[in-house]
Amino acid sequence: MQRQVRIIKQGREGKSIVYGISLKREIALFAEGIYYEARWENGNILLVSGTNAKPDDKQVEDYQFENCKVGAE
Repeated sequence: MQRQVRIIKQGREGKSIVYGISLKREIALFAEGIYYEARWENGNILLVSGTNAKPDDKQVEDYQFENCKVGAE
């Protein structure tokens, strides 16, 4: 299903415009809080998701680094 890019919020005199798209409810619920990068490729807009984890000091201190493995098994 095609979706249209639209203006979500517009400040005074056209400044601070925020654009958005509509997503299916199932996708929106799953994707809440996920960061993405918008790419323009061959006339298509690709939303590439990823993570933007920013742990606080307590999470870093409590992390079990001994459970991490580096390299192929």
